[in-house]
Amino acid sequence: MKTSLITIATLSLVAASSAAQEPDIPVPPLSRGQIEGGTASITIPIRPTGKYTFLSGFIPTTEQEKVRETLPFDWIEIQWTNPGSFMNRIPPKDFRIRVNCDGTASYITGSFGDDEFKTGKIGLREYGSCCLLLEQFGVGKPNCDLGRTVAVSHPVESILVVKPKSQDEMSFRNADSVGDYRFWIIESILKKIGQDIQWTPEEKRTEQIKD
Repeated sequence: MKTSLITIATLSLVAASSAAQEPDIPVPPLSRGQIEGGTASITIPIRPTGKYTFLSGFIPTTEQEKVRETLPFDWIEIQWTNPGSFMNRIPPKDFRIRVNCDGTASYITGSFGDDEFKTGKIGLREYGSCCLLLEQFGVGKPNCDLGRTVAVSHPVESILVVKPKSQDEMSFRNADSVGDYRFWIIESILKKIGQDIQWTPEEKRTEQIKD
């Protein structure tokens, strides 16, 4: 019996020693990813901090205006075109959704100048989340490479226009089938937000969203 106990103890020590000598296997953090084929990398915090702390918890209505003043963008706009169908006599249709830092939103759809104008509201949490994502992608910095640069004559799927505070607006074009995946993420989120907004039809006022 004593021999068996000694043998078991010896084997346990050997196994423990071998395990201690094995190098740790690095585990990449889930919140970090490298963009293949480029130099961009982002880290999305599980619990946002700093000016985005409000995204991690409750913020009183009385404090929302102060929070809005800390956000880096005056407005964010996504534009895209539905090509329609020549065979079915369906004309192409343009879409524009703009969300503003003050909580207002506007939506224009139309074909050949026959536009429909709608207005709505966007929540602070939704707008703040968009700002956080745009900052993580480097939007607002002079060397931001979001979106592929394409010739004007090239078919363009979408255009993102952003107005950083105290800066000129920035425009990013994304080409169909050869575009930037990061752009697709932002576009998908903005379109989803647009679907959730309760839009109210207004009179034709296309001049409120400038080219």
